[in-house]
Amino acid sequence: MNSRPRYASHRVYLVPSDLGELMGLAAGVVELPTWLDWSEQRVYDLSDSSDLVLMYERVIREAVHFDDLRTYLNRETLIRIWPRLYLPIEARQAWETSFPTLRSMTNFPKGGDVRADIVADSGGEEAVAEARRRNQAYIDGYRPAKWRKALGLSQTEVADRMGSVERPSSPDVGGWQGP
Repeated sequence: MNSRPRYASHRVYLVPSDLGELMGLAAGVVELPTWLDWSEQRVYDLSDSSDLVLMYERVIREAVHFDDLRTYLNRETLIRIWPRLYLPIEARQAWETSFPTLRSMTNFPKGGDVRADIVADSGGEEAVAEARRRNQAYIDGYRPAKWRKALGLSQTEVADRMGSVERPSSPDVGGWQGP
């Protein structure tokens, strides 16, 4: 595990003294200034739930002035979408410490609390481990095929370069059936 401190743990996240201060638009289109969002897409349609959530995440993470929060966040909207926001733990804790109403909205079970039920439903630890192995085998097999295709090589050409004596049996090499 990496022991270096994360950026988020040193970042200061601004929190208003009262949610009532948040008077931003609840509908319409908003363009964020570059100090809040330096991406190509700085315009957010608040009627689009994905745009709305993304904009709130960016404003909460990047606000450098309390006016940023007051101008771009809306109290009712924030309360409604709070559980859907993907925020750094430190930002979420800062807001939820100041506003217990927000904390009560995200009082969901933690991953460890539900893992036992998921494992049991999946057939036990051995079944989960086997599924993990199958998934990893698929990934390990898929990557070389992707690279081979990106290089424009057939399986036969790869086998020749590797010095393989057998030819693969696959439709992309003419359906070779064996020696």
